[in-house]
Amino acid sequence: MSAAAAVISLVLLLGSVAQLAQAQCPLKCRCMAVSNKPYVDCQARNFEKPPNTGDDTYLEMNLSRNRLKSLGSYSFEKFPQLLVLDLSYNFIVELHDGVFKGADRIEHLDLSNNSLVFVSPHFLESCPGIQFLSLARNEYIGKVMEKENEEKVQNFLVAPSLRTLVLSDCQITTFPPWIVSGLPGLSTLDISNNKIKVLPVISIVSVCRLITINLERNPFNCEGACANAVTKNYFIENKTKFDKNVTFCPRNVRQGCELNITREEQEVRSKCLLTKIPDPLPREQPRSLWVYIGGASIALVALIFFAMVFNGLMSTCKRETSPPPSPGSPHSRAVQMELKEILGRPDNVYKKRPLQLD
Repeated sequence: MSAAAAVISLVLLLGSVAQLAQAQCPLKCRCMAVSNKPYVDCQARNFEKPPNTGDDTYLEMNLSRNRLKSLGSYSFEKFPQLLVLDLSYNFIVELHDGVFKGADRIEHLDLSNNSLVFVSPHFLESCPGIQFLSLARNEYIGKVMEKENEEKVQNFLVAPSLRTLVLSDCQITTFPPWIVSGLPGLSTLDISNNKIKVLPVISIVSVCRLITINLERNPFNCEGACANAVTKNYFIENKTKFDKNVTFCPRNVRQGCELNITREEQEVRSKCLLTKIPDPLPREQPRSLWVYIGGASIALVALIFFAMVFNGLMSTCKRETSPPPSPGSPHSRAVQMELKEILGRPDNVYKKRPLQLD
């Protein structure tokens, strides 16, 4: 076979492989390798339903900014190897059981910026390895929680393997412990930018392995926010008052983790970084020098004052009791000479009245 024929064969082979790869990629999507991982980019393609064709080896899929509204059971069964799934910026309203059946390897799930009004507590049951879930900026989640709280629902979500839950910007007003009671492995919770006024942090820590909690931009009622606190032994470093718009606690606010709990609970709670929200107490002011020496400073000031007064009185008495200078004394002669000099001036008005001197 000539060299030219070999080159032609190679080109045809590569073309066939490329056509095969493109045929396995979902329609209107782009398939590529990102960080050596098979990746499907289907964002902003006007999908109303998840694609139902594709290569079953892809590990990541981006379906953000589409028109997805409802997800049925086995919606992603064509992608059984998926580890990362981005469904943000869609119009998804409900999450029912079995929606991710067939894609049970998902670890990272982004459902932020949707319109969720119903979330089944067990919709993640088919994803036993799920570690990250974002429901951020779903404005109806707060209403969902309020309704479930009235109905005394036991769990908001059941996902023992979940480590990170993001619920920021969800219009949440209350956050009772049952919301995370089905997430025993939870270590990071983000509930920033909500409408929470009171938060029983100790109760939340007791039902999960919480290490980090983001509470920024919540309108906490500082007077009542610590009602469920175990202890008041805490301090605020470098702050004169508690700023409710920047809700964080110093590292030393951890005393509640070790009080009145069993050994097993202590092992869980000893890892927490936050146990309560500080009250708006002013920072302790450093004592001045006079406080350290007690009343001695006051006595010293009083002694100096009376000494000055006494010295002034003695000087006055001395001036009043001193005899006038005798005519022949040096002081008297100096006065006489000064008077003669004054009276000897041509413009002196006292020339007509000569002064009789001794």
